Amino acid sequence: MIKFINFDYFTVILNTVNGKNFIYDGIITEINSSLNEYLEKNGFYIIPNIKISEMAESKIILPTICITNKCNSNCSYCFRKQIKNDDYSFDMVKYNNFINLLYEIYPNFEYCKLDLTGYGEPLLEYDLIKKIIYDAEDRSLSNKKIDVGFTTNGILLNEEKIKFFKEKSIYYGISLDGINFKENKNRFNSKDISKFKILIKNIKLIDKKYIGISTVITSNTKNIVRNYDFFIKHFNSVTMKIVRGFSCESKKMDKVNLLKKYKELLNKFIRKIDSNRIDYIIPIINDEDYFGKILKRVVLNIPVLSRCGAANSKIALDLNGDIYMCASAVGKCEYRIGLLSSGIDYKKRKVIIDNIINNKICIDCWARFICGGPCLVRLNYYNEDMNEICWLTKELIILAFEFKYILIKKYPEIFKKLISILMDKYYI
Repeated sequence: MIKFINFDYFTVILNTVNGKNFIYDGIITEINSSLNEYLEKNGFYIIPNIKISEMAESKIILPTICITNKCNSNCSYCFRKQIKNDDYSFDMVKYNNFINLLYEIYPNFEYCKLDLTGYGEPLLEYDLIKKIIYDAEDRSLSNKKIDVGFTTNGILLNEEKIKFFKEKSIYYGISLDGINFKENKNRFNSKDISKFKILIKNIKLIDKKYIGISTVITSNTKNIVRNYDFFIKHFNSVTMKIVRGFSCESKKMDKVNLLKKYKELLNKFIRKIDSNRIDYIIPIINDEDYFGKILKRVVLNIPVLSRCGAANSKIALDLNGDIYMCASAVGKCEYRIGLLSSGIDYKKRKVIIDNIINNKICIDCWARFICGGPCLVRLNYYNEDMNEICWLTKELIILAFEFKYILIKKYPEIFKKLISILMDKYYI
């Protein structure tokens, strides 16, 4: 029930039943009566009703529409390669049917962030994107707002598109794996240097207020800190994820070296905090970044049952009208939870939710309420070595606790400010 994680100067006391943690200033291996009384008084032992809410209860939803299966790039790690590219197309009829279905599935939603990324390059359907943006504007109400966004490889951006998205306050992401061409060789082949230069040029044209960066950490990633410094200069938010299958032989990455890179990033965070630069760390502390979501959960001390909103606040519609638990699951029949023509199969959804929260490899793990468990798609389709993934995740959780202790001990006012910022956007 109780796990102690001892550091040089403090101890993290973890309740492995409810996910609560407490940082004790000193080294201990057992709880005495006075500390036990304090923990009881502060709800450390309370077993809350932690559950994944029903879809109808969701206030914030993040559905995806796959508007195209075509792409003008050929990234080596893209999951679209596993999808049968049938010659389906998307149109406003399917869009309207899906939006109407969202109102049925999520009758109590207050905010919808509609992602048009799917498994192709969305800007190949620029005219369709504009129609969807105009429709979302018309549908949005003060108590039911719909925003549209997408992630693009950025090659098809130009001044006209950039101007339009800015006028409509569209927030979108750009995929880029580093600041130099070599780090992006999973995205571009040796003859694509001109495309890379176009992308960098386009990034510099965009007001950073409206764009985030989506980057994949691979064996080509040389310096996370240097890349992060570039990213926050040009982007409002940062999402860094580790390549799917990173533990497989074909994509083998040195997990110890990767952890070292994250430690360097955390040390940079602390130096910036020492200069009262809380703005330096905010871009990465979000629910999509691999390390950022861990930092967020540790700082807020709010346990989670699932790593993401799959089959709940996140669902995905593919081109032929199938509905999946998330965009990564598109094309994988066992994760299909409905049809555009008939709605959600709630029995199938329940099976998937049960698999998420009752995963055998997580049930006795001390980190489960911070980690949220593995991605089912990664677990079952990418030959991942879960021992490698779990080791890295736990080490990053330990780094996050070190960060939290330093904030509490040396920068309490900044710690309070950070909590306030994160609570304001916790569910987004």
